Amino acid sequence: MEFKLISFIRDGLQNFFVRRNPNLIERMNHPCETAQFIAVRRNPLLIGSINNPTEKVQSEVIKNNPGLITLLDEPCEAAQYIAISNDPFVLSLIDTTEDVRLAAIKSNPENIKFITEPSERIQSVSYTHLRAHETSAHL
Repeated sequence: MEFKLISFIRDGLQNFFVRRNPNLIERMNHPCETAQFIAVRRNPLLIGSINNPTEKVQSEVIKNNPGLITLLDEPCEAAQYIAISNDPFVLSLIDTTEDVRLAAIKSNPENIKFITEPSERIQSVSYTHLRAHETSAHL
């Protein structure tokens, strides 16, 4: 018998169960945000087992462990920004939005090397920002 019933219990009981065994978060259909935080603070790898982790939970885990973004099926944009600002290599590991890619390029034009198949827009922004950095370096 599956433990899916945990999804229907009140938040306080979810928190109680997850404190006793963080792995129980894997069996909850809709865990409350507090239970999610309890689980990932005990074991950040559980982020990949949580059904629809909240943006706050994703962001906290990714802030300390950017590579764990690969465990998320659909990382929120905020978590993508955090991961890439902490480790640009993440650009090569996940499918990011165009806005996230642009932000990465604007922060450091050399981040283009981590983007597979950059769009023309990304390439032009990278070139423009790279030239601007070179110009300011020579002033």
